Amino acid sequence: MNAAWYVEYSIRNNATGRMERKRTYKGFAKLDTFEERMSHAEKLIEEYTRKIEAGDIATAPMLEYEDELLFDTATFKFRKRLGPKFAFRVMASRFIKMKRKEVNPNTIQTYKSKLRIFNEFLTANKLADKNITAIKNHHVVEFMNQVSDENDLSRTSVNKYQQILHTFFKWAIERERVYMENPVMNIPRLGLVVDESAPSISKKIRAKLKNKIEKEDPQLWLQICFQYYCAIRPAELRMMKLKHINYDNEVVTVYNFLAKNHRTETVGIPVQLMRMIENLNLQDYDQSLYLFSYDGKPGVKPLGKNNMRNRFNRFRDELNLSNEIKLYSWKHAGAMELVESGANVYKIQRHFRHQSLTTTERYWAKRMGSAGKQIIEQFPDI
Repeated sequence: MNAAWYVEYSIRNNATGRMERKRTYKGFAKLDTFEERMSHAEKLIEEYTRKIEAGDIATAPMLEYEDELLFDTATFKFRKRLGPKFAFRVMASRFIKMKRKEVNPNTIQTYKSKLRIFNEFLTANKLADKNITAIKNHHVVEFMNQVSDENDLSRTSVNKYQQILHTFFKWAIERERVYMENPVMNIPRLGLVVDESAPSISKKIRAKLKNKIEKEDPQLWLQICFQYYCAIRPAELRMMKLKHINYDNEVVTVYNFLAKNHRTETVGIPVQLMRMIENLNLQDYDQSLYLFSYDGKPGVKPLGKNNMRNRFNRFRDELNLSNEIKLYSWKHAGAMELVESGANVYKIQRHFRHQSLTTTERYWAKRMGSAGKQIIEQFPDI
């Protein structure tokens, strides 16, 4: 009974990947009998097993990091923080920093927003400062249910949370060698089944909008025409520069760091839009300027993320049109007219930068039905 009693356990060091032995002598010195010490040892084993599983005991050194989950209004010097190396906020910040090299700024904002909200959930459940190995599948399922119910999210939005969290943990496991199973697995299908895509715009309404916007806001009208004629998304247009336009070949290139599909592709510029470009003398500007900037002309700074959308919404509201009509609706309107003009489906696929004909056919059926004007107007009499 003279030898010091202890309980020994092993815990993995995520920095090295090795199991390390630890000992605790807590409470044994005050006990006299063998039975008392054995009973105390069993309680310690149960206590430490529970703590290890919960992430309360971990070998995580403190690390200085730049907090990427802060809102962008925070100044750089306040972004420097100190935290446990394998805590979620620290690792999520490193993950976002890595992702900046791979995805466009809009996608980065989506990553930051979703990971920030998950971190708030972890904080509320006292998991934020623990090793991420303490985050289990049931925590993720609880979070997904909570965020779905509290915000009435569509299934698409819920799936975006799931996709980002799965990608984060996959990165942590494969690239950072965190020893755990990915907790974002077997998630129930949550969220409302809602079609969130912007509808097309009828010719009558397009004429109303054109008469007002073309005269009062030529820059907005130019962006609308790029959407309509070249099927380029507003987010892609916002960061586009004049040098992306090839005036001789009458094409515009959407580079991978701007594109939704992360691929560099070139789109032909229809003659109507090319005439507008020539009339605006865009080729005479410094070609390093952003196509859409302040003061209604190309400039060194791109417009804010919601600038064009807000401007369009004001015109829409002034004309008492449905708020279901979006700025993005012009792209769908161009698609509808191109299909009805009888354009070759393969050329439509390439013009819209769809990865496959299946995508194009799905896009077509969703917005124009499976028939089209030829069947509707030329069906033989009974």
